[in-house]
Amino acid sequence: MADFIKTAIPNTYIGLAADTKPTGVGIGSECIEYDTGRKYITYDGTNWVAISIPGLHKHMAASGQVKAGAGVLHTVVINRPDTTGGAIITLFDSLTGTGTAIAIITMDSAVFVIPTTLVYDVAFTTGLYVLFSHEVTADITISYN
Repeated sequence: MADFIKTAIPNTYIGLAADTKPTGVGIGSECIEYDTGRKYITYDGTNWVAISIPGLHKHMAASGQVKAGAGVLHTVVINRPDTTGGAIITLFDSLTGTGTAIAIITMDSAVFVIPTTLVYDVAFTTGLYVLFSHEVTADITISYN
């Protein structure tokens, strides 16, 4: 793997999680792993600690695209489960409702205490798409980067 590379922004480096983080850099420099969405800062120019990156969110009550391109699915918050019973929500690493499934959630009001937060923290490469099995009364919020 290649090492992180310095961007045009002073003291910010971007690369893959598998890349070696730079050493001998300025205190307060940042590294961003573009495949995981994680961000790190160095307190001494050599050692790196993870810091949180504020994420984006999208409220959904029907099928649709959340994000095109690579990112990280952080959480799915079930604000209101399906009251009609047994609907399924599938999250895909895709631009449509097909392809590689990231999560399959059965939306049953007898199962969830509201609200319920499901933590995933998984990377996706193509995009993030949410497919409701049928038009349901469910209400969710997706948190992602």
